[in-house]
Amino acid sequence: MDERLTNEELRNRCLVGLEHEVIPLPEQTYHAIDDIERIVTLPHEAAHRDVDEVVLTANEAGGVRTLTPRPRDLRMHDFFIEHWTTGPHDEDVELSVRCFGSVFHLVISPKYIKAPELVKRHLESLHDLDTRDGSEVARQLTQPFESLMTSLAPEGPDTAGYLLSDYLYPQHFLLRAAANAEDTQITPRLSKRTSGTAPGDYILPRPRRAGFHQVGLGQSLGELQLEEWVPNIYSSDQIRLVPSAWSLENDVRLSGPTKVIAPDGTPYFFKRWCRFGNGPGASFRELATYRAIQEATTSGKLRRDLRISRLHGVVVDTDVETHPRFSDSPQSSDKASLGQGRQRLVGILLTFVDTNKPKWLGTLSDRVCCKDGKPTSALLSRWARELDECVAALHGADIIWGDVKPQNVLVDREDNIWATDFGGSHTVGWVDKEKRETIDGDLQGVERIKHFLESAAV
Repeated sequence: MDERLTNEELRNRCLVGLEHEVIPLPEQTYHAIDDIERIVTLPHEAAHRDVDEVVLTANEAGGVRTLTPRPRDLRMHDFFIEHWTTGPHDEDVELSVRCFGSVFHLVISPKYIKAPELVKRHLESLHDLDTRDGSEVARQLTQPFESLMTSLAPEGPDTAGYLLSDYLYPQHFLLRAAANAEDTQITPRLSKRTSGTAPGDYILPRPRRAGFHQVGLGQSLGELQLEEWVPNIYSSDQIRLVPSAWSLENDVRLSGPTKVIAPDGTPYFFKRWCRFGNGPGASFRELATYRAIQEATTSGKLRRDLRISRLHGVVVDTDVETHPRFSDSPQSSDKASLGQGRQRLVGILLTFVDTNKPKWLGTLSDRVCCKDGKPTSALLSRWARELDECVAALHGADIIWGDVKPQNVLVDREDNIWATDFGGSHTVGWVDKEKRETIDGDLQGVERIKHFLESAAV
């Protein structure tokens, strides 16, 4: 059968459901019993979300029907607020707003607003940005810009086939709010149009100067010789993003890529490379640790079935192909086998762990603290034992985890735990600063996680 439901029909049928177990599968697939009037595993909140249509299809195995909501039809004029910042005197605010193919930097400052009443309202809004209602205030601040943003937004790609390159290389626009003394509302004005800053770090044959690329392990990306040991090297236009069905906030095509699809259809977790080796994202230490994991696995020191995050590929882009604004810059004298021209490492592809709560990444912390379906004492004990075994295996292969905490442990759909994030550092409360990135630090973190699990069992 193939039955299409409108939003209202879906809402009515969900409301008569007997159970509302939340199971957000990656393909947004939900099971229903034979009587389609009693949907038993459709999330309760789905009835009130923006679902364009759903399709019911018969499954011969056991007579179970599969309910597949189609991804929300995201349009080019759907705007997602990435973040906002205030100026040095707390009178200016800049909001970063993304839509398909574009990023708008909205600047609102009393310097360009001459109407006293509008300045007063602006300053009141700044105060409200720091409150619980900050997101709603930010949305209100963007409203006067929406008409101009809609007219400037380029005709974007087919959103169903959205690529990583579409996210990484948008057109950037700087818009300013302006008003004369007699105006009753602000007028947005286009100040500048740019290609933005190229993401990632350049792969150079050696450090350009002390302290520039000599961060983390004191190496340049060229010295890591990625082409010699990384299993797969892709460009960002070979990587496909997976659309979300429900909201702008959760749609990775706007809020940022996490789960991505390689050319062969394999899902991976995409982690952006942090520029110059600092800030959030993948780092030199992390790449070196993944290389050590690969070598230890090949030599037999580390089990292949050990549930840890592993490196499956990297994403490398060339300026001349993906970012024309930089294509006229001096070429590197070393033409690496990765391709011609100046190349940038923009991210790494890691093991994708299919969790029960993709919105919250399905961490051990989330799983233990979740009010619904709290883990049993037996399961908590099993996790403690598996964590001990995992860290012992890593140390046996001379590998240090580096930042042990429950937020770096993922729980998959079968309630197996996975050790992730080998970028190092430490987190207050889990590993002491003086023990960061040491065996003692790993052991301290494990003991504190075990205490966390024991407390949850009480």
